[in-house]
Amino acid sequence: MKRKTIATLTGLALATTGVSMAYATPATDRIGGIDRYDTAVQIAARTFTGHQDTVYIARGDLPVDALVAGQLTDGPVLLSPLGQVNPRTLQALQGYSPKEIIFLGKAFPASTINAYKTPGAQAWVMGGKDRQETSALIAGRAF
Repeated sequence: MKRKTIATLTGLALATTGVSMAYATPATDRIGGIDRYDTAVQIAARTFTGHQDTVYIARGDLPVDALVAGQLTDGPVLLSPLGQVNPRTLQALQGYSPKEIIFLGKAFPASTINAYKTPGAQAWVMGGKDRQETSALIAGRAF
């Protein structure tokens, strides 16, 4: 018998016995901040609480590296504007008290990296010669 016929017969058998077919609707919840930086902080807060050894910071104005970093599970991914410090990102970062702050991509200037450094944390850049190499480095850390 073909699958379509079996499915039809199963449905008819259930209907004649009084058993109804129910479909579960998954529960959903919207996470949204006042901007992408705040949304990243809220997503991180739902997944990571308290001290985190590692925190990742990716560009918010060009979030290619942040999208690739979605596969990382060892620490939250926060966003920062290029060349600036976002106060909500900084506050979240300080709340995690990380030992390691990893900036994704080579575009962050030293002044931004230094502004995000927290006491006792090592800050470094994970970036390749191009986006593809940076993506491979991120994936290598994830798997």
